Amino acid sequence: MISSGSIDPRCLRFRTASLTILRHSLLLPLPRPLDSFSVDVDGPPAHSIREGFRYPFSTLNPAKSIQTQNKGAKMSPHDVPRIAPVTEETWRNEFTQVGGKWDPTRIGHAVLATVANNPVLFRRWMAFGVHMTDNSIPPREREIAILRVAWNNRAEYEWAQHVRFARQAGLTEDDLLRVTVGAQAPGWTGLERALILAADELRTDSLISHPTWAELCSHLNIEQLLDAVFIMGHYTMIAMVLNSAGVQLEPDAAGWPEGARFSANAAAASVASSPEGCR
Repeated sequence: MISSGSIDPRCLRFRTASLTILRHSLLLPLPRPLDSFSVDVDGPPAHSIREGFRYPFSTLNPAKSIQTQNKGAKMSPHDVPRIAPVTEETWRNEFTQVGGKWDPTRIGHAVLATVANNPVLFRRWMAFGVHMTDNSIPPREREIAILRVAWNNRAEYEWAQHVRFARQAGLTEDDLLRVTVGAQAPGWTGLERALILAADELRTDSLISHPTWAELCSHLNIEQLLDAVFIMGHYTMIAMVLNSAGVQLEPDAAGWPEGARFSANAAAASVASSPEGCR
């Protein structure tokens, strides 16, 4: 159960060291209005524990609602899939092997049709995915973490899928916008801010810092801490698959928020000049 004050006793051994670091090392600027932030689109998507804090603030106008980016230029490095999706009959047949424990309407058909190229992987991934979508982290907090992972990894397909679930969990258009701004956006709860920081730190350093861990410990028990880290790790893995395989957005899917722009990176440039392959 998420709480605002009690700490799981199994976390206590980390608490003293974490609070010391929190007192002496975590010097963060006060929040500013959303429209006063700027973004370094060429830099990493999150702050680094080892290199000091870097804040990737969005230049989006918070007064605008989130719009689809699915018409015109796409921000994916691939205009066509690198791995050809299997037929719907094929992936649905593989899906039935899981025993119907996971509702297929909760995940985009394009990713199912891609991963089903490897039937053994598909079935085992489905079984694990059941826990990733139904665990001890409440839906709102879970979707905030997943959306931040998608944003950090430039995984537009993942973002588009989970915007639907985020709205069902109660996130507003302003909440979605603030996910792109990061932990420094005003209005987050302590837990929400810590989850966003954790996603950023795992992206850049593959570990959660002591101050962020201490904050998570003040809201989550051990089971929830493990679920939170596994969620962010799992959806980072999925982002890598989606981006590398060139999984395409479904026609009715919402893409990035209006105004979001990312600079092309070296990987995207090399993809553009290389054969798509594997079809």
